[in-house]
Amino acid sequence: MTVPRVELAPGYSVPRVIHGAWQLSEGHRGAAGAPDRDEAVQGLLRLAEAGFDTFDCADIYTGVRPRDHVVSCLAGRADGAADALDPKLATEPAEAALVNALGEAGPQIEAAVADGRFEEALTAAAELGPPVDRFFDEVLVMAEDTSIRANRLRLLLDVRDTVGLLGDLSLVPR
Repeated sequence: MTVPRVELAPGYSVPRVIHGAWQLSEGHRGAAGAPDRDEAVQGLLRLAEAGFDTFDCADIYTGVRPRDHVVSCLAGRADGAADALDPKLATEPAEAALVNALGEAGPQIEAAVADGRFEEALTAAAELGPPVDRFFDEVLVMAEDTSIRANRLRLLLDVRDTVGLLGDLSLVPR
């Protein structure tokens, strides 16, 4: 089997598919549904034999829904983020779509929370899901251009803060 590869730099390529092995990290050991370590290692060896040689073992996902992983990493932090969002620096279509969605949903969420209309606030917040997913699928947050990177970090912080008006959603059981 030949695994299609992508060249990231001259002489450095990775498979088009990277296996996520984060559940093997320390934070998942003994958790309900955690894979048996020996079976997981055998699975990784089978993948390597098939030509998959890149594995994502980052443990930043522990206890976090995948959609929220980057925003959760920013919790309580504004390192490198712009002081205010500049919509003109939203250079990617998915990024601009999230800026627009936040511009629409944000005031709805704020007004609904202020008036105690929490179901309406949750509905407005749920509208951010698809643009956030698209943003993470299509946009590189840590862009080389520092002003664009800072603006993208600010955008994520603004999403976090706006949805955070609903309360600490991490306390809601899954």
